[in-house]
Amino acid sequence: MIPKSEVGVLSEDSKNVVELIKAAYNRLSSKVTVTHDALPDNVSVTYTPLCPGGGPAGDKGVCDNVKVGQMVRAQK
Repeated sequence: MIPKSEVGVLSEDSKNVVELIKAAYNRLSSKVTVTHDALPDNVSVTYTPLCPGGGPAGDKGVCDNVKVGQMVRAQK
């Protein structure tokens, strides 16, 4: 399977195509990763995402199970 892809079963009459797309979108858009581009040697950036529901972001700055429209804040 292709990374960051979803698979579903399309009904014979294709009537469930919209539901399949919505479900796949919601699953694929439920992870938020806080990151930054390469920085000069003399610049340091530190951040800790505060995941919705108080879940831990871990050492990689990733919040899982984020719903569409939910906000992910960063600790100052």
